[in-house]
Amino acid sequence: MMISTILLLCCYTSHTLALSLSTNPKPKQQQHFLLNSPVMNAFRNCPRELEPTIIELPEVLPPDFPTGTLYRNGHARFFAKDETPCLHPFDADGMIVAITFDASKPSQVLFRNKFVETEGYIKDKEMGGISQRGLFGTNKSGGPIANLFQKDYKHVANTHVIHCGDSLYALWEGGLPYLLDPLTLRNKNGRGKAGLTDLDGLLSDNFSAHPRYDPVRNTYVSFGHTFDQIKSKFTVSLYEVDATTFRSKRKNGVAPNFVLGAPALIHDFILTTNYCIFFLNDTRINVMSAIKVMLGSGGFAGSLEVDKDAKHSHAVLIPRSLFDYKEQDAVSDMDLFQDERVTVVQMNRHFAFHYANAFEDMEDNVVFDTVQNDDMDFWKIENSFRDVSPFRQICLAYAVAIEPAVAPTSSTFQL
Repeated sequence: MMISTILLLCCYTSHTLALSLSTNPKPKQQQHFLLNSPVMNAFRNCPRELEPTIIELPEVLPPDFPTGTLYRNGHARFFAKDETPCLHPFDADGMIVAITFDASKPSQVLFRNKFVETEGYIKDKEMGGISQRGLFGTNKSGGPIANLFQKDYKHVANTHVIHCGDSLYALWEGGLPYLLDPLTLRNKNGRGKAGLTDLDGLLSDNFSAHPRYDPVRNTYVSFGHTFDQIKSKFTVSLYEVDATTFRSKRKNGVAPNFVLGAPALIHDFILTTNYCIFFLNDTRINVMSAIKVMLGSGGFAGSLEVDKDAKHSHAVLIPRSLFDYKEQDAVSDMDLFQDERVTVVQMNRHFAFHYANAFEDMEDNVVFDTVQNDDMDFWKIENSFRDVSPFRQICLAYAVAIEPAVAPTSSTFQL
């Protein structure tokens, strides 16, 4: 009930402010991804940032409603000043919204919002256009020539925000976190790149936008990845940080990592008591799409595709005990399909973008919920809500062979 109330209040507050503050300029240069769509109203610019503002609620909060602040991060700037549009919502600048509830004032909330002051956002404001290309197809201002061979993608910091200790962390999987002040919502260490943090040397390149929280150990577990184009080496590193400081509490500084021979779209993962679980598909780079990207048309995300001829996908269970190793070399460049410490389960081919609940049951099965898709054309906005199967519950146990499904929506794997 409380969660539902919070969500309703967030929707009400955001909708009220959107009606009063948002504008919807019509693009002249490129067609917006939702120009003629009935859901266009969900993607309107928020042109102003508010100082702390008291908002009257339509109803009084329940008497047991807690005092605290709800932080949200999301896409909020879809057109530049020169009317250049974002061609995909994932390319829009991130904005932090903070809604503070006070039990002593049950009919009011304190609202404030601010765009994350990323390097790209600041340059955009200074030039009045879009200064860098978007990972999902948005072009920088200046036409086709300005986008030729441009591989420097804009960090939009628009996917997630986490409050730890006295700081906020604005996350986007293509780069390092931005460190923010939870009161002012400004970058703590300065505007632009100065606001980035590598978590005291823990991170090398990027950090997933979807860390998983472990309430028992009071830690967040996440991952980052790098791709060496020369060696065709895709490396995924695992990280565990304290949920209070958002820094590694391990003196050994060990970050287990595994290597794949080609880029993979690993956006999310699953965390249970004993495992970090990833799902791997046979992916490849579409050469023609990649050429178009280099020539300034389309985004890099659109050049990745799932091999639809493949018969299987793989669930990979990596023991969390690998964080306890004292030497980095013992857990570096792991071959998931050869390392005896790792369990690999073969399953019917599918693509999964996100996962929901996950746990280990009394019989040591790993149970989780996900949505299975036939393809990964999510960057094409017209395909984003099609070809999605119903939720399927998939059970993983200590197994080598795959047993037949025990129910139409359930599969059981045993070792």
